[in-house]
Amino acid sequence: TVTICGAAGLVIGIMYGKPESGASGDVLTASGVFAKVIAGDAVVAGTLLESDTSGRAVTFTYDANGTTETYTVGRAVTAAGAANGIITVLTGFCPSSKS
Repeated sequence: TVTICGAAGLVIGIMYGKPESGASGDVLTASGVFAKVIAGDAVVAGTLLESDTSGRAVTFTYDANGTTETYTVGRAVTAAGAANGIITVLTGFCPSSKS
């Protein structure tokens, strides 16, 4: 069973396709490869990305107090002007401190 990652959650891969509930799905788990994802908001090329509440890629945000940590999806290779745009990322599923 695949669960969609929530906001700033632990990202372990990128799901491809839209499997029916209870069905298996294909998930890319390799880091260091180019992949297409759906943006959850406008994204600038070159920025680190994390997940939003719908599992879409959004710009990694930094917490001023430095006490929280999240996981990156990777780095945006192309930009999105708004939510639901398809962008290319260089995957890198790893923890990133928000400090």
